[in-house]
Formats: sequence, C-alpha cells, structure tokens
Amino acid sequence: RAAPRVDFGRRARGFYLVLSRRLAWSLHSVTATILQGQGVAFLVVGFAGPAAFAPIAAMLAFFAPLRIFSLSLGNMLLPEIARLVADGDNPGWRRMRHVWTLRALAIALAYGELGLLALPHLHLKSVEGQPVAFIGAVAWALHALVLGYMMPRILLEARMRFREIAVITTV
Repeated sequence: RAAPRVDFGRRARGFYLVLSRRLAWSLHSVTATILQGQGVAFLVVGFAGPAAFAPIAAMLAFFAPLRIFSLSLGNMLLPEIARLVADGDNPGWRRMRHVWTLRALAIALAYGELGLLALPHLHLKSVEGQPVAFIGAVAWALHALVLGYMMPRILLEARMRFREIAVITTV
C-alpha cells in the first residue's frame, strides 16, 4: 500500500548510467530492425510509385506468419537459453542453438514451398500481371532469413551483447 517513490539520487543515476550503453545499442538494433521492415516499402514507393508496392505488400503479408513464428519462438526460447548461459552450460545452449536453428529453417523451407505452390492459385487483384513467383520467392527469402538468424540473436541477447546484435542487424 506504499505510494510509489521516484528517486534520482546518486545510486539511481549510477544504475541508469551503467545501463545506458546497453540501452543505446539495443535501441540502435531495434531501430535498424524497424528500418529493415519499412525500408522495402520506402524504396519501392520512391522509385516506382505507390501502385508498385501493392504486389509486394500482398506477398509480404502472405509470408508474414514466418516472422510471427520467429518472434514467438524467440520469446519462448530466450528464458531457457538465458538460464543455460547463466549456468555456464555451454554444451546445452550450443545444442539448443543447433537444433532450433535447423528446425526453424526446416519450417521456413516447408512454408516457402507450400506458399510458392499456392501462389499461382491465388487470384488477388493487386498481383495481376505481376511476377508473383519472383516477388513471393523474395518475400519468402526475407522472412526465412529472420528465422535463420533468430537463434544467434537470442544467444547474443541472453549474453547481453547488444552491440554485436546492433552491428549484425545493421549489416
């Protein structure tokens, strides 16, 4: 029942100062990730006009479940990997990294194959007269890439190596 107390004394400032470097790198990584997600739209609209983005948006939406799966799997695995890292169980987190990277890539491959088989049967007005197979393959590759680097990213997060995540995300 105690009222919340806000304190910016020396101890609190020191705590936030210690976190500020990690927070800055984490912010850089998140910003780069958002720019990656929106960058395609800005490039297409800038070079070819807004109408050219419709087929790309349709394909990105078609393959979006892979990105959602990646985020969900990452949220599920991060606590376990963080525990293994904290316990110093190197064989444990390495085994988990290999197993889940292979599983995630297998799921991405299966979803991509099914998606590319289903694309010719979709009759969407926004993709008529467009190279649907090519756009779909590129959209699938972009989403599969997210699944491919998910486990190394989670491992870096568990080890609080936000600078490395930011550099990799930016590249």
